Amino acid sequence: MLVHSMNKLRKLPEHVVILGEKKDCIKDSIRIISWCITLGIPFISFYGRKDFLSQHENALKQEFAVRRPELMEYINWSQLHIPRKENGITGSNTVIRILLPCKNSGKGGVVLLTQHLAEAVTTKNLKIEEINENFICEKMTLKGIPDPDLALIHGHICSTYGFLPWHIRTTGFVTLPECHNVSVKDFIWILKKYSKREQRYGE
Repeated sequence: MLVHSMNKLRKLPEHVVILGEKKDCIKDSIRIISWCITLGIPFISFYGRKDFLSQHENALKQEFAVRRPELMEYINWSQLHIPRKENGITGSNTVIRILLPCKNSGKGGVVLLTQHLAEAVTTKNLKIEEINENFICEKMTLKGIPDPDLALIHGHICSTYGFLPWHIRTTGFVTLPECHNVSVKDFIWILKKYSKREQRYGE
């Protein structure tokens, strides 16, 4: 059903983001990861409050291993801001990379970069004239990772949870059903909506 429906789509996202901070989203996330593997969508990332993610990161991995053990070999679990190798993702069977926020991602990354730049200027390892918009953008780029195409909001709160504005300039946002039981039909509807959308800055 899923593959048949997707054959009719004009495009698929390359990077899907799941935004939320409710424990119920773990089961939905497992379903979405499984469907993305089936469709060959190469990147999924998660964003939420730090305390929520730190408490439930292992729960997500363990629950996925229990529910879909046959798919574990196709997943590379890693953190944002860790670049890919030039020859692709490590592991010959890997088809999807799941990105989990670290202290260097989001707004925390801006704070850390500011501290490093201040130290570099103070120690004369960097001239203040060298710090410009291009320099900052280069340092804050998700190296080797495309900007998110599609963001799925789990819950009624529309928040980017610290995702930086220049990473979501063309991202389409969709709110998942409140029932916390996303079906394959829901996912197909979301992808059909995404496929028809023309990506523009600031949408």
